[in-house]
Amino acid sequence: MKKHSLFTQFLAASVAALAFAFSAPVSNAAFDPEHDEPGEAPVTMPKVDPLADAKKDEKKLADKVLTGAATRVAVLNFGLPKSAQGAADSTVGIEIVAQAWREAVKMLEKDKVEVVVVRINSGGGALSEMEPLQNLFQNEYKAKFRTVAWVESAISCAAMSPWPIADMYFLPGGNIGACTAWRGVGGQMVQADADTLESVLVQMERTSRWANRDPKIMRAMQIMEPLSANIDENGNVKFFQDLSGKIILNQQGKILTLTANEALKVGFSKGTAATLDELMQVMGITEYVVAGKQATDFIDNNIKANDKANKDFDNFYRAYTIAIDRAEQLRGDKKRQSDAIGDARSALRKMNATRRHNKNMPEIKGFPAAWFAQQERLLKDLER
Repeated sequence: MKKHSLFTQFLAASVAALAFAFSAPVSNAAFDPEHDEPGEAPVTMPKVDPLADAKKDEKKLADKVLTGAATRVAVLNFGLPKSAQGAADSTVGIEIVAQAWREAVKMLEKDKVEVVVVRINSGGGALSEMEPLQNLFQNEYKAKFRTVAWVESAISCAAMSPWPIADMYFLPGGNIGACTAWRGVGGQMVQADADTLESVLVQMERTSRWANRDPKIMRAMQIMEPLSANIDENGNVKFFQDLSGKIILNQQGKILTLTANEALKVGFSKGTAATLDELMQVMGITEYVVAGKQATDFIDNNIKANDKANKDFDNFYRAYTIAIDRAEQLRGDKKRQSDAIGDARSALRKMNATRRHNKNMPEIKGFPAAWFAQQERLLKDLER
């Protein structure tokens, strides 16, 4: 029974890994160190300061209005809306994956989409998927379309992944923030280690600059640092990593989450809209058509397919643990043990097959390729 005891311990460790790591390391390449450190003089941020490319896009759209041409707008769900609650989970790295968003680009181009609205409703997920999504939004979506975010709820990795998008709008009651990093240890969620946290802080400094956004905002969302702001007579907003500003956004010892009203007050949000019609009005688009249906459906269906694969994986894992325990207990009964080993091998293969929906999912859940190889060796040992 010694083998059985060791295996049971190993399975227990794997179960703990199911509370998957939100602390996968991220790259700090291309970080620009020229920025304000806490305590230095704050950077002055204009209340409305879109990027040059966004200004060009807005001019093109204005020209289209003058000629009577309708703007082609696509809405892609970064997590299903709350109105679809229960249809699927919306975890970054599990249901929301960069590969699907990459494939959607060609569909959007084919349908001549001009504006992409990234509608966000997600509670976060795996940091290992954050950088691929950031790069995708920065280098492909912003380069090809006028890309805006429309925030229902963006927590943790779901706030950091679309952070390169400069223009953010909110639904009434929307929120963004609480970008802390956690990992699973012994079945409990604990805060990420110092090295991992530092790498994420560096990553988000860089990404803030992609969006022409003061890095102090994201920093207060990641660690317990205060944030306040002043607005001058010209509407310019200045942020402070302390409580010296007249507008207190985050107290010392708390993690920042911005509400729709707070975000609008300090110019983080460009407007609040409850419907797509209202959003277009706030964006200054007077005539539009909903386009990109193929891409919209593709993203939604991918979320649902990944959700099913995730739940199937958990079911297969439970079946595997039951079968492998039965095989251990049936030592000496070759026929019945062989049947149990067959059941275990079948469940293991089904677990591995879920990769066709999301190749990274098993590893994110704590089951890397090495784990599958180890289980195959264990099954072979039981057959001897």
